[in-house]
Amino acid sequence: MLTNCRLAVRLFVKQPGLTAAAVVALALGVGLTTLLFSIGYGIFLRGLPVPHSDRIVGVMMTNVATGQERLAISVHDFAEWRAAQTSFEELAAFRMVSLNVVAREGQPERLAGAQLTANGFSVLGVPPLLGRTFVDADGTLGAPPVLVLGHDLWQTRFGGNPGIVGRAVRAK
Repeated sequence: MLTNCRLAVRLFVKQPGLTAAAVVALALGVGLTTLLFSIGYGIFLRGLPVPHSDRIVGVMMTNVATGQERLAISVHDFAEWRAAQTSFEELAAFRMVSLNVVAREGQPERLAGAQLTANGFSVLGVPPLLGRTFVDADGTLGAPPVLVLGHDLWQTRFGGNPGIVGRAVRAK
């Protein structure tokens, strides 16, 4: 075994370009494999970071004739699906949005967020740390807008201040 190691070291020293290429190829192979496993584990194996994530499914609309996937669903279609479905305990909807949030003392800040049906947090089983989540009355016409801050935004933009609950924040 010691003889084989000495021979390998002599060959590596004799051809440094080939040795460097082999080391770089191995490093890239190990790195990319680790990256792909981490992504695959996060997406397919770990699931959502909420209780009972194995019971949550996503439903999307597809136009088979045109091959379009992940089509937007109208509010009326969602209401019909929700009333007619018998396969799920609950049906919630969301859509990703980008909006400007302005606190009283600050400048507007462009943030990524989501619009969510009133039962969205109960479907996910995620209670708020402070304040409340949405209630059915929040979705009625003329109801005052309600904003639920994510933990990171609460910490970074509002310094983790528990007094933020009930304060006015403009979102456009």
